[in-house]
Amino acid sequence: MKMMILAAGLGTRLSPITDDRPKCLAPLHGRPLLEWQIAAARACGLDDIVVVGGYMQDKLRPYDVRIASNPRYRETNMVYTLDCGLKDIEQEIVVAYGDIVYEPRVLLTLLQSKASIAVAVDSGWRGYWEARMTDPLSDAESLKLARDGRIVSIGQKPEKIEDIEAQYIGLMKFTPKGVANVTEAIRAIRHADRYRFETMYMTDLLQHMIDAGTVVRPAVSARGWFEIDTVDDLKLAQENSYRQGDRLVMEM
Repeated sequence: MKMMILAAGLGTRLSPITDDRPKCLAPLHGRPLLEWQIAAARACGLDDIVVVGGYMQDKLRPYDVRIASNPRYRETNMVYTLDCGLKDIEQEIVVAYGDIVYEPRVLLTLLQSKASIAVAVDSGWRGYWEARMTDPLSDAESLKLARDGRIVSIGQKPEKIEDIEAQYIGLMKFTPKGVANVTEAIRAIRHADRYRFETMYMTDLLQHMIDAGTVVRPAVSARGWFEIDTVDDLKLAQENSYRQGDRLVMEM
């Protein structure tokens, strides 16, 4: 199984930290986010790791990973970066955003899913969002499940808290069948509307596939992760976690 970390973007909301490095190299407890992700992956048996870079990607070379590239990182979005990394990949793969950190248990829960497309979600998200912002609904995204556990809504603008049964964290797994489904969906979207493809968010791709009948299932954990999108996010993660050797322990 491979792991792909999507880390092409500019990370402007994390400036000035990202003025001289990619977002995935922002430091947390003296160690870049990328190193924490690599440590969690290897704790779960994942050694074949590729990072899809773009902005300042030469700074990724000292790390023990393979590097793919999104040369159009300035004008494209997450799905385009995913497509840059998926070329010639047919086996099972874990895909992660470059601006998150998580305990190995979160990744292990995802790896244990049998679904063709599984998405890690946080059932304990609300307290974390309340600590990040005054109004959790201003940034949180929808996550609604059918009675059989399938995801029916993901990444949409929620009207009320009840539209959020858990929160998407930017970590997912595709089996070979799932990779084929994703690749086919991307190809169809690119053919129909190239601008939409180039600027598409990951949750928009997942929702598109769900609406077309593809089964996407959640891998549910309660907390055990942080998103580092802003300087305040980094401060919150620093204050609510600690380093234990090669392991990051999260208290929130």
